[in-house]
Amino acid sequence: TLPATGGTKFSLDAPQKPPTWLVENLLAAGRVQMTSGAPGAFKSGLHEAVMAASLLGRPFLGRRVPVMRWLVIDAENHLDDIAARWKALGLKDEHWSSIHLTDQSAAVELGEPRWNQWLAREVEVFKPDVIVIDSAMSCCKLGLGNPEILELYRGTLKPLAANGAAVWFSHHHRKAGGPGSSAALGGMSWEGQADLTYTS
Repeated sequence: TLPATGGTKFSLDAPQKPPTWLVENLLAAGRVQMTSGAPGAFKSGLHEAVMAASLLGRPFLGRRVPVMRWLVIDAENHLDDIAARWKALGLKDEHWSSIHLTDQSAAVELGEPRWNQWLAREVEVFKPDVIVIDSAMSCCKLGLGNPEILELYRGTLKPLAANGAAVWFSHHHRKAGGPGSSAALGGMSWEGQADLTYTS
């Protein structure tokens, strides 16, 4: 839709509203956030550790973690590896009521209309607090072109976040990446659209 006639106005006198932190200074409701880093840099382990803390009622690095519902799309890790790590973190069958997992056997291709619709439908039914996409390049049918990446953000990820979920995805660095945004595959096309970016 086109912008409203007359542009957008907001109160410049009101104090700035901070993010609604689910996990302080780490995970924010209603935001799209990216963790980027080299292979083996604990990107998957980070969201798994926070998820386990959430479901087991324990803190994460001294931060309080509420009980939350987690929708996880993991196309990076073999199901046997996921099972081994989740069991090691203390997760059990009783926790499935708060986890919606789609593993690599589904061959998810976000960016394709039918997969975008699938995700929107699953989110509507499951009502997750956190949507994990691991990783962007493994779960998305995209080139590295800016228009495709912008469309994924604007058409799929940001609308999901606008409904209150924290959208948290991981993204790989180039094998020979340079400093800053040039290290991430696709560079600023990915990092410039995320509301929050963490580098591991």
